[in-house]
Amino acid sequence: MSEGFRVASELAIGRGEFFDGLTARAHSVILMLVGTETLVIAPHDDPASPLAQWPLKAVRAAPSPRGVTRLSLADQPSTARLNVADPETAARIVNLCPAVGTATEAENRQRLKVFGWGLAAALSLVLVVVFGVPAVASRLTPLVPVRFEARLGEAVNAQVLTAFTNGRGARAVCTGENGTRVLNALIAEMASTTDFAVRPHAAILDVNIPNAIALPGGQIYVFRGLLTRARSPEEVVAVIAHELGHVQNRHAMQLVLGGAGNALILGLVLGDFTGGGAVIAASRTILERGYSRNAEREADRFAVDMLNALDANAEPLASFLERIARSPEGSLGRYLSTHPVTAERSEAIRERAGEGTRQLLTVDDLATLRSAC
Repeated sequence: MSEGFRVASELAIGRGEFFDGLTARAHSVILMLVGTETLVIAPHDDPASPLAQWPLKAVRAAPSPRGVTRLSLADQPSTARLNVADPETAARIVNLCPAVGTATEAENRQRLKVFGWGLAAALSLVLVVVFGVPAVASRLTPLVPVRFEARLGEAVNAQVLTAFTNGRGARAVCTGENGTRVLNALIAEMASTTDFAVRPHAAILDVNIPNAIALPGGQIYVFRGLLTRARSPEEVVAVIAHELGHVQNRHAMQLVLGGAGNALILGLVLGDFTGGGAVIAASRTILERGYSRNAEREADRFAVDMLNALDANAEPLASFLERIARSPEGSLGRYLSTHPVTAERSEAIRERAGEGTRQLLTVDDLATLRSAC
């Protein structure tokens, strides 16, 4: 018997089922008490590698199904939960937790949030009637907590990937080390000009259509088809800057609220809008609806201002859009499905663009990006 197992057997008081709050997976765990202050939660087959260590003074009872004691950790952002089925084990832990049955300030705030979102849901129905869906979505988006948007983005990501990649899903994400490094460095440099509410991150998709897309939560996908059809590194930089504009303005979240608002708001009221119905509605909205012209103009302005701040050239964005507009049924037509193009957009870009000459992406860098898949 290893030293870790020997110590664990001496400290163990029972077993439980642990949810770490990061995934839906249930961990079969062994529970150990260290003195009268700490509850150690570790995999039953590897007790020397704890999953969590909870101070007993912060442990609270949570609503649970019949025959199970469910415990959580108070005043923490994590949604981790511990289920204990054995009454004796549960009683031993509970007896050492001085505030197990009291509500914390965080829990009280959560109740207020649920109440507030309930009012928001009712109000939103009135606003839809008075102002229409787009106006309501733009007003509600700033009220959605960033961490909720991030969770929604993670939930939507798998379905969007599957749809765009003919079922390959995450296998279509290009993993070439050098290409990933170049893309990450480019995103970091461009993002340094702005205090993003939602942190952007990007990846290349092995999909031969000229497109790029931003999801709720800051995920940007650059399609291989865009990299291969771009006529210069500056065009790629300009399109990515435009997508960063969508991230900064939270346009994907706004789009989802406009198209899947009822399912999403109901999820917010219930405290979980990453359930099946909400995710399906959100994914379908992203896949089937394009951004509004106003959202595209906002993303254009952001892109131009960002490139001006970096002393780079924003004009290639206008050239790229004009090329798309001239061939809506051709090889670039797929871009139109998510990014409506107008002549006014390219004119406004040129009027706003400076005369920067800095090269953020070299010809060699573009070749490296193209070879990432």
